Amino acid sequence: MKIKNTIINTSGVAKNIAGILKKQSDEFWKFREFGTSSGEVLYTVYCTCGSMNMWQLKRGELLVDDVCQDCGKLLFDAKGEASLPVIKEYF
Repeated sequence: MKIKNTIINTSGVAKNIAGILKKQSDEFWKFREFGTSSGEVLYTVYCTCGSMNMWQLKRGELLVDDVCQDCGKLLFDAKGEASLPVIKEYF
């Protein structure tokens, strides 16, 4: 049974696991309590010219009327629709 960052083991002893997870974080794995993320999205688009284009926006913001930084190809139209595949990373 879990109760807000507490786990009760089979012997009935409650342990706070939030502190344990934070102590186990390192450069690669960062453990955070649920709901503590920044609420941002990293968008990555690889253009046909080979350029990697990236944007960091708050969740819910639209990326509109943007072009490739190298060749000028339209990547997002006025409605926010992408002309190429988009990789989204939430953090």
